[in-house]
Amino acid sequence: MPVPSRPPAPLPRSRATTLRIPSLGIDAPIIGVGLDGDLELRPPPVDKPKRGAAGGWRTAGLPP
Repeated sequence: MPVPSRPPAPLPRSRATTLRIPSLGIDAPIIGVGLDGDLELRPPPVDKPKRGAAGGWRTAGLPP
């Protein structure tokens, strides 16, 4: 009779870093975003093209 094994340990918390959609030619960084004073999700900045942010991931949200 097989001995039950222990489940594997959970993976460490991760963060979203890149959005890649090769068929559309998208390969862009993801930046962390938070909530504003009204508790609404702040969008990633669009006025700083040097950052090249395509999107944001809520830093206090669930990991990808």
